Amino acid sequence: MVRHVSYRRANRLLRFAPLWAGLALGFAVFPSPAADSRPPAFPRSRPATPATNHITWDAATDSLAAALPRQRLSQILPRLSQATGWRIRVEPGSDPYVSSTFRNLPVSEALERLLGGQSFSLRTVADGRSQLLVYRTDAASATEEVIAPPDTAADHVVVDRVANELLVKLKPGAKSTIQEIAAKLGAQVVGKLDGLDIYRLRFADEPATRAARSQLGSLPDVAAVGDNLLYRGPDPGQTAQFSGGTGSTGGLTLKPANLDRSKLIVGLIDTAVRPLGPEFDRFLLPAQSVVGDAPADGKLTHGTAMLANLLHGAQLTLGADQEAAFRVLPVNVYDPADPEGRATLFDVLRGTQIAIEKGASVINWSLSSTDRSPLAEQFTKYYTDQGVSFLAAAGNQPITADTYPAASTGVTAITAVTREGNFASYANRGAFIDVGLPGSDVVPFGDARYLISGTSTATAFGSGIVAARVQLTGTTAAEAVKWLVSSFPPPGRK
Repeated sequence: MVRHVSYRRANRLLRFAPLWAGLALGFAVFPSPAADSRPPAFPRSRPATPATNHITWDAATDSLAAALPRQRLSQILPRLSQATGWRIRVEPGSDPYVSSTFRNLPVSEALERLLGGQSFSLRTVADGRSQLLVYRTDAASATEEVIAPPDTAADHVVVDRVANELLVKLKPGAKSTIQEIAAKLGAQVVGKLDGLDIYRLRFADEPATRAARSQLGSLPDVAAVGDNLLYRGPDPGQTAQFSGGTGSTGGLTLKPANLDRSKLIVGLIDTAVRPLGPEFDRFLLPAQSVVGDAPADGKLTHGTAMLANLLHGAQLTLGADQEAAFRVLPVNVYDPADPEGRATLFDVLRGTQIAIEKGASVINWSLSSTDRSPLAEQFTKYYTDQGVSFLAAAGNQPITADTYPAASTGVTAITAVTREGNFASYANRGAFIDVGLPGSDVVPFGDARYLISGTSTATAFGSGIVAARVQLTGTTAAEAVKWLVSSFPPPGRK
């Protein structure tokens, strides 16, 4: 997850020498560790007070969580609309103070706490969307439309769902085939995750999808039903750009060992990867895509930046003189045909499955969402049981709410820290986080260098450390991840 930074912020970050100088110049900030060596250390200090004032909605369980300091109801309702996508109308003239904190309550119970004693009615309207009416006297008095604030969340936060699609998992030994089930519901089967009995169903429109969801939940052959979430595509080309100082490589000097000596493959599930240069492109296995070819527009992509971050993490762990015995398999899951360049949850899972089928034992995920997907969690459990390690960004909002897939069981959640060992100002700092690593790096691309900042930078950095650790110690990827967790706990955690 990359956070766009202004040029002014870039200048402030560049003062963080020697760590950031080491990242840019290739200095061995991390000594090359032996199998029993102490981990490279980052300074630690007391973490900042956890942020509050958030509302999250779990669509899969239709539950709400909130951490709200005392404020007017008029301040809360726009946030509720933004979190849920509900249309909200309120009776004018009623604006009580509300303060509430709770986790994973059913919607009806949560609304009783959120609405300050007001009456409410939650219903589905003609276009298939949910509408919440909040009133003192009667529902007809709720005439004032609540305007949700613009989405200011950082890159890779879920902003929507595919309105006419559902993901369905069948039970083992199901008597009905997915084709038979789809035919009864008027749906098409447009995708499958082999080995997991998870299917992508497409319906005529949103109302048909909503109707089918309730029917699917009652079928004896269906194990789970979920939304096909959408993730916004990032654009790291808007991060701070500058020139001079370290040459065109931006401090990257890592060299790959011969392919037959490769000990590990990292699956980089992201946008398309552009060439960094012949010496670095040798790390890449043939790129895969589940969404078609991305246009070759010459711009720095998020996937390219993450590749550079990953190589930097490995270089600073191995040292400048060792060849790196790993490869990176890039998989593009962000649809170039989508006007917003988004990725669906199904494409993320299918792209991840392709990487694993081609030998990846470490998966790098930058995306995050406050929406929990039980189907995605079943996916990660299926592959962690086979020895695959998942590293995921915690998210670029200074909150404590769980974000997924980072908060899922078996996934290593990574957040961004400063040189002083504090949480980065933009970084999630929730209890689910396992690792804190530097959140900024300098990426060479074309004739310029870019300062990249975000929890995705920290995650790619961690993937590089894990790959190097496997090479140095001969451990498995899972054992290297355990070492990473014990060596780089987030601020305030031992």
